[in-house]
Order: sequence, then C-alpha cells, then structure tokens
Amino acid sequence: MNPAHDSKSICIPTQERGNELDSLNNLVSSVKPLIKNLGWQDFELLVDLVFSNAGWQRVATLGKVEKSIDLDVISPVTGRRAFIQVKSQSSKDEFKGYIEQFEGMPQYDEMYYICHTGTSALEEIQLPNNVKFIGLNHMAHLTVNAGLVKWLITKAS
Repeated sequence: MNPAHDSKSICIPTQERGNELDSLNNLVSSVKPLIKNLGWQDFELLVDLVFSNAGWQRVATLGKVEKSIDLDVISPVTGRRAFIQVKSQSSKDEFKGYIEQFEGMPQYDEMYYICHTGTSALEEIQLPNNVKFIGLNHMAHLTVNAGLVKWLITKAS
C-alpha cells in the first residue's frame, strides 16, 4: 500500500492534534512580546514581510514622504491596491482619521491598519468592509504562519 494513501499515516489522533494546537498557541503567545518590543522601523518591516509572504507586492514605501501611508501594496492576483498604516500604538480618533483619509483616496481598494499596543478600543470601531484592523494577536498569528519567527527572534535579540 502506498504510504501517502495509508489512512493511518494521515489520521492524527485527537490527543496528538490537541497537543499540536497547544504548541502552536504557545508559539503565537511567545511571539507577542517580541513583536511589541520591536522598534517602529522593524515593526514596519515585519508587516512588509508578512504582506509580501501573502503575495502582496510593494509599490512604494511612503511613511517618510506621505504620513497617512506607510506601505503602498498591490495584489498581483486580484489587482487590488491597498495602503497599510503601521502604528505601535494608536487611539480611536487617530484610526478614524485614517479611515476618513482613506475614503478620499479612490486609487486604493483596501486599507489595513496595524497596531500592536492599546488595541481594545480600536477593535470596537465599526469598520467599512474594505478597512481591516490587525491587532497584536492577529499579527502574531500572521508572523507564525509566514514563517518569520526566527527573523523576529533575531531582530529582538
């Protein structure tokens, strides 16, 4: 019998699957303080790496030239263009201000607002469908899924 088709080789007992999920959740939890300790430039670079890993291509880095946009990216698969604003911490008013700016930028299809500290108030904001908020927990998952844990550990040390 071909081992690739052997049901015993692909069936993971429930207990083992639970242990694997626990290990994954522990890894995500251990990544969070490393993300929070990054300087703003390294945090912005981490975001850029995560989006690149997801297939987005950077059109420009604008943070130094245009304050409301840190990264300008495009999805080559869908042709959708997005701007990404990266903050270590933020307030509701600041986030709402960026949403208003985004609504006046017809060249962008989507907006991503990424912040790792003080995000509970930001998570309460009612967002338009084309605006996404990524807080610390989501960013930690994305970092792990993108295979960037070793990079993060190296940057944090």
